[in-house]
Amino acid sequence: MLGSAEESLNDQGADDIWRVMAEYGEWNRKGAVLSDVTTHMEYGVTRDFIVEGIHPTNFEYREGAVWGNPHLRVLRRQLEIYIAEKLGAEHLMGKKAQV
Repeated sequence: MLGSAEESLNDQGADDIWRVMAEYGEWNRKGAVLSDVTTHMEYGVTRDFIVEGIHPTNFEYREGAVWGNPHLRVLRRQLEIYIAEKLGAEHLMGKKAQV
């Protein structure tokens, strides 16, 4: 008998496996999740840039609020792929080298 995670993987297509994997642990891994403020500091992208990527690419995100201030949380891996597609790999590598 398969576990629920394995059953979910079997029910999903190959393109959706990353979503299932994110659901089962990537959101809890240290350093894997960034807020929209941190993405601005580390990669030089704005909240608007992230919001533009959320809808057409099915970018995973979570909404949160700290002391009444709303923020978005995104997965670093998916953000880096999106930045490389939109702004180029050179931009991504330059920003990663600065940090």
